[in-house]
Amino acid sequence: GSTSFLARKHVCTCMCIVAKFWLDPKVELAQNFGLVARQIRVAKNLIEEHDDEIRNAWKKHFGS
Repeated sequence: GSTSFLARKHVCTCMCIVAKFWLDPKVELAQNFGLVARQIRVAKNLIEEHDDEIRNAWKKHFGS
């Protein structure tokens, strides 16, 4: 019909897939919401490879 998409009643859904890693005292998985083991390994490796950059950005943003 002529009703625009935004004017129609609707429900939005989001399937969030996230993981949380602790940085101290070592990089460690804290929570996982949907990633498979391989994705966890890849994410952990990326965090470890960029550890200095992440810590510097954290300090710059949070000041500690």
